[in-house]
Formats: sequence, structure tokens, C-alpha cells
Amino acid sequence: MRKLKSLLVAIMAFAMVMAMSSVALAADTATLKVVVNGEVLAENVAVNVGESVFDAVDNWAKTAGYAIDWTTVTSTIGDKTGKVLKSLDGKGSVPYNSENLDPYEYYDSSVDDQTLARVNAALLAKYPASEGLGLWMGNGVGYSNDGPYMAYVGDDWTFTVNGSRPVDANDPSVELYMNQATIAAGDVIVLNYGETIEVWEY
Repeated sequence: MRKLKSLLVAIMAFAMVMAMSSVALAADTATLKVVVNGEVLAENVAVNVGESVFDAVDNWAKTAGYAIDWTTVTSTIGDKTGKVLKSLDGKGSVPYNSENLDPYEYYDSSVDDQTLARVNAALLAKYPASEGLGLWMGNGVGYSNDGPYMAYVGDDWTFTVNGSRPVDANDPSVELYMNQATIAAGDVIVLNYGETIEVWEY
């Protein structure tokens, strides 16, 4: 009986050690998920803590055999450059063009266009004083009805870390590019391709 109790105690202690090891191991790793138009292309891809999101995505794509292309843009952070994913597996930026509203026409609620309705809602949500979407320039770009606000809509690559876009610690209004976001233990990075709506003050 004593031997059985000792064996059970040893098994329980081993199980606890293994469980704690698993938690510690998970805390020291990070993962990448890639989604294209709602379909999961890759999931739970282990990435290196301490490297940038750019490095993680670039390494994953090349290892998986996908063609990947980057654009370098001007940034206000660090070395003043940012890396933007231009195309992956043949998918790149595709600005939206409405079938129901011509360029240089004005949007209002009578226009039957669900995409522009979402742009209108995004402008109103972030900038209520904008009075929503006004002049539609076409090729993915529109201006607000009032104030210095613009919007972009199209199919594009975006990324989040733990559910949100990483921002500059010194200025939370500035979002980081992939090469500026350093991966920490436990991070979950999601690379997504699909409809992207951006609104900003110019």
C-alpha cells in the first residue's frame, strides 16, 4: 500500500513538473498565424522571440516556399524606414473601386455600396466631426464631408500582435511597421490579407 501511495505521489509530482514546464515553454515562445480572405493559410508557426515581425514573416514565407516582396517606406521611427509587405503568394494591394459611385462623386446614404458604407461608418466612429464620407476620389481613396480627414479602403496585408496594431511607445498615435515591432515571449502575431479600411487626419 505504501509503495502504491509513493508511486502515485511520484506520478503526480512528475505531472506537475511537466505541466509547469509546458507553461514555461509556452511563455518563452511566440507564434504566427496567416489568414487570407478569412481562410487560415498557416497557424501556430513558431517564431523567434527578439526578432522583428518582418523577420518572422519573411523567414516563414521563404521556408514555406512562397514568393514574397517588400517595399521600403519612410518612417519617423528608428532608422526612419519601414517595411511594407507588397505581395505574398501573388496577392498584393488592390485599392477598392466602386461599381455604384464614380470617381469625384459624393457619397451619401442613398448610394448602394456596402463597402463605402463601412468606410463612412469608420470615419464617423473615429472622427465624429467629419460628418462621414464625402468626396469619393476612386482608387480606394475618399475625403470626409467636413474637416481634414481621409479614408482608404482596399484589399491589403495588415498585421496585429496580440489582437492590436503595435504602436510607438513615445507616440501611441503612430503605428509600427513590421520591421519596427519586436516579438516578445507569448506574442501571437496574425498576418491578414483582406479588406482594410484606414482613416486618418491629414
